[in-house]
Amino acid sequence: MTPPLTKAEKRAQLKHQIEQFLSKGGQVDTVPQGVSGRENPAQALIPALFTEKAATRTDARNALQTLDSRKQKKANAQPKKRPQKKPIYDDFGELLRWVWVDE
Repeated sequence: MTPPLTKAEKRAQLKHQIEQFLSKGGQVDTVPQGVSGRENPAQALIPALFTEKAATRTDARNALQTLDSRKQKKANAQPKKRPQKKPIYDDFGELLRWVWVDE
């Protein structure tokens, strides 16, 4: 796999191609600023967007309502309480062990 060209290498290639073109008798024409390359610049451009017909759409409101109702049910439901670790002490206040308790 060859490494990608750096900007400097690309510039050097482009300069070499221009020099070859000019050495073979090629000529670069200068165009004044503001001159258009179109044949009739006064004519409006045809927009390239929206050339296709609008696609038919599927009504998803029912599916979205069911999803929203599921979310509300989950939000209203009580969260499950997790078991908690509780210490067990002897008569003198010394820790004997830890016990998991559902509260």
